[in-house]
Amino acid sequence: MTKATDPTLQGEVKARSPSSRAGPALRRDVRPIRVASILQHSVDVLANNGCIGYSVSRVASEADIRLSTLQHYFPNRELLLAETVRTVSESWLAKLTSIARDPALVVSARLDAFVDDFFSAFNSPSMSAFVFEVLTLSESEPFAARIVRDSQQRLTQLIATMVAETNNSLSPAACWLRATLISAQTGGLLIFCRLGDRTGTDVMDLRQATKALWNALCHAPG
Repeated sequence: MTKATDPTLQGEVKARSPSSRAGPALRRDVRPIRVASILQHSVDVLANNGCIGYSVSRVASEADIRLSTLQHYFPNRELLLAETVRTVSESWLAKLTSIARDPALVVSARLDAFVDDFFSAFNSPSMSAFVFEVLTLSESEPFAARIVRDSQQRLTQLIATMVAETNNSLSPAACWLRATLISAQTGGLLIFCRLGDRTGTDVMDLRQATKALWNALCHAPG
């Protein structure tokens, strides 16, 4: 039986609704819808079964399509996994970019929103499992390592920009160093939220402390 998809993770891969038009126009719409469905089931299989239990045939089964149909879009496991990881990564980075550049929020509020988004993601069982499995993949699969490195660089750049906006006395190198420290801390947050024996109060206290820490790190003199 297919496990229920966590809403936090499900939102990272969205399919367009089928068009009401008939004929060739409708057939043209099938590809993006089917690809999005395959990718969402691929996300679910990786999160629910881990790297060891992940297979193209299992994704096809969960998506209720023939293996040959899936292979028409993704001929092998590496291509499917790479597109799965890339799609979720791009979706999450787009969300974080929107937060980092939100003109309606002062920079301290944007940093706080970053913290809230990370805690929301890492406290989602499916999302935290997915991220964990991607990090595991990056240890042995070059394609995953490339995506993880690129995502980390882009995340650090977003944070460095907010650090510079918060404290314009810092050099670019100092902003990057502080952003790297903040970015690195997210790995610890993942482990704490995923594996830690914690209560709701523990998580709330850590969330507030993380906000204070990130803002203090940004404001500290060079």
